[in-house]
Amino acid sequence: LRSMTRGEAQQLVADIGGGVANGVTKATNFRVGGQQDVKLVGDDGMSGKEEKAFRMRAQGHSIEVMSEADFLANVEGGTSLAMKLALKFTDAENIPARFRRGNSSGNIGKRSDGVESRFQREVRIWESVVQSITEHVGAETAERYLNSMPHVPPECRSLSECLDFTAFNDYVHRRRDVELCCDEELGALALLLTELQRMVERRIK
Repeated sequence: LRSMTRGEAQQLVADIGGGVANGVTKATNFRVGGQQDVKLVGDDGMSGKEEKAFRMRAQGHSIEVMSEADFLANVEGGTSLAMKLALKFTDAENIPARFRRGNSSGNIGKRSDGVESRFQREVRIWESVVQSITEHVGAETAERYLNSMPHVPPECRSLSECLDFTAFNDYVHRRRDVELCCDEELGALALLLTELQRMVERRIK
């Protein structure tokens, strides 16, 4: 691939719940093709694995052969909101090296298992928070809260005049004081509320 190493691509697949194999088998769902060296693969430009994938597809197996661009589009689409929130709000020392800007090693074996497990725990917390907010306020409103994109009318001059901020503030207090949510969720909600406040203040100044 041009955009990343093989190891980085393998890790992206693993991050969204996929499995990676070195060969094409009946269990293969996708075959991702990169740039081929014509000197190695011949004039048709296809590797042995790619040829096998096309043969198996012709025999009725469900294998999709995709380009690097298709792969990247699908992986980005598969990157969950919970993952993005974990990357945004997790302390840098608890983010695996593969996500840090400028990292190009892509070597899964070199990751720190402690960092990996802490980060995956953060992702699970955010998954729970995303689900809870969506269930309580609906998908459209939850999207604004979770992406820190409050609706701020032009006439809004203070936090108390921004309905998105006051409604989310009320939601956080209800989850804390009435519904007695866990500490992990409360911490995540506090981060979201602070970020929402920052965005509102930026727009009304």
